[in-house]
Amino acid sequence: MRILEGKCSSMSVFTLGTNDIGNEGMSKLSPVLAQWSQLQQLDLRWNSLGPTGANRLAQVLHRLPILRKLDVSSNSLGGTGAEELSSALTCCSGLTHLNLGVNDLGVSGMSWICTSLGRLPVLSTLLLEFNRLHSEGGTQLANGLKHCTALSELDLRGNDLGVDGVIEILKSINQGIPQNTKEKLKLDLKFNKVTEEDLNSEVDALNGRASVSFSLLTST
Repeated sequence: MRILEGKCSSMSVFTLGTNDIGNEGMSKLSPVLAQWSQLQQLDLRWNSLGPTGANRLAQVLHRLPILRKLDVSSNSLGGTGAEELSSALTCCSGLTHLNLGVNDLGVSGMSWICTSLGRLPVLSTLLLEFNRLHSEGGTQLANGLKHCTALSELDLRGNDLGVDGVIEILKSINQGIPQNTKEKLKLDLKFNKVTEEDLNSEVDALNGRASVSFSLLTST
């Protein structure tokens, strides 16, 4: 990281995905990131950050006021890492793309992330695939989605949401998407133990305002 210090103060895009930098690497990177106030896109996927690395990232997010895209997928954040990031994310009120996929967030992590969603008014892409949310986490997310009126893509693959969890999410989306929206919401519900037949009435209620993808697997 030393080679980056003091350089590129006008950096707008930084990609360091799939480098397994871990907490130690994040501790060295964070003071560098703090210098890049013009950063708009940050890709840190697949870096084994863990909760401690998430804490170090959270400490510098307030120095990135125009950040638009953040990818911290596949970093073993867990519920604790989500807690570390939750309040810090609200410092990036212009965030449009947030990827938290494959982080084992669980119900507690989803609860923490949802506390931030209401203060991300232009968030259009939210990726949460394979996070072990289950039905309870789906209910938590449904409450948070009521504030996401700009959402155009939501990835919830592989979360074992079940019929009840998905119904709550679809109801929330139906309430949150403006009736006159011109862009359909892309909603991916594959691998959640539901099929289109399970949810016909809820999907119909969206009145064409969302494109919903279901798994080819049966609900059993």
